[in-house]
Amino acid sequence: MPLYNVEGCLKEAVDSVVNQSIGFKDNIQIIFVNDGSSDGTDDMCTQNKEKYPENITYVSKPNVGVSSVRNCAMRYINGRYTVFVGQLLEREKVKVRVLKTDTAWCGITYKKDIPEVKYRFREMIRQKKYKIGLFSYL
Repeated sequence: MPLYNVEGCLKEAVDSVVNQSIGFKDNIQIIFVNDGSSDGTDDMCTQNKEKYPENITYVSKPNVGVSSVRNCAMRYINGRYTVFVGQLLEREKVKVRVLKTDTAWCGITYKKDIPEVKYRFREMIRQKKYKIGLFSYL
């Protein structure tokens, strides 16, 4: 989670991730990379790291920009799938779907967009851009 002066919304963002139905304690790792914030972001990150020591990694850097911060986070990833949180994940408003291919792919879609996403994948299957077995649940 790239962070820069987000003291005012970090609690809501963390609560959003913690409350996902996938099960935070067993299935989610948060990597905070503080990009030189000058507000209370550092203190909030430290508090969250203490509250969830098994799930949160915290790194603080001088202000280098979001691309550098994301690259920094990559070396701390322990899971099989990675999502960069750019917007709040409102509980039960997103759906995570793992599609098995040779390398595996994970997609996240807002629930309201699922009919459109299914339609587009069906069209790609019809056009033979994807194999039907990969998306059989559609």
